[in-house]
Amino acid sequence: NLAQPVEALFNFLRLGGTFEQVDELKLFLKRNRTLLTIPSPKPLPSVDAFRKQWKAFVDWTKQEATHCAKHEDSLYEVLEAFWAQSESIKEDFDLANLKVPKTGRSGAQGNWGKERLAAIREGFVKLAEDQAVAFAPFKEAIVLNLVHWVAGYMREWESQKNQSGFLDFDDLLLKTRDLLRDHPEAREEMKKRLDYLFVDEFQDTDPLQVEIVFFLSEKVA
Repeated sequence: NLAQPVEALFNFLRLGGTFEQVDELKLFLKRNRTLLTIPSPKPLPSVDAFRKQWKAFVDWTKQEATHCAKHEDSLYEVLEAFWAQSESIKEDFDLANLKVPKTGRSGAQGNWGKERLAAIREGFVKLAEDQAVAFAPFKEAIVLNLVHWVAGYMREWESQKNQSGFLDFDDLLLKTRDLLRDHPEAREEMKKRLDYLFVDEFQDTDPLQVEIVFFLSEKVA
């Protein structure tokens, strides 16, 4: 039975991840399974402090915008788009995916006043920086939980293969490596059969293949 709770996968997709990235992770874990320590799952940390900061910033920008002389202003248009985006934010994942605009030189000083214009621009820069800091542990936990989930799926798959007596290509590599590593007499016998060992595209080999090459290339005892 390969059925598992899929919350870790669902959360990763909600954060903007793709099935292609999950597949890449699966291949990486499979090829490096003898080298990696799989992390334990982690609870998602609270981002309430940033949520309060974001809400206060939205309210502050709306108040500051009342002083704008003309609404046909590039910064005012940025603010309107930001407010519209903020209206759709309900959950932490929405806040994680919030696109904080880069205001650059948006806004005319004549419409805002020098100090107010500078304060709003700097406020957006700080909000983006604080968002990155606040959500770094949140995103890390989501990725670690995905790794744990994929690894659990793979362990279940390995169990199913063992029960069925089935081997895939990576299993053949793993068992070959284990044979050469754990049975010196077999390794010596295999080396005696080889005069030269050519490896095409060595830079594309995975760790298991490298180990096999090294075992077969050592000097005969």
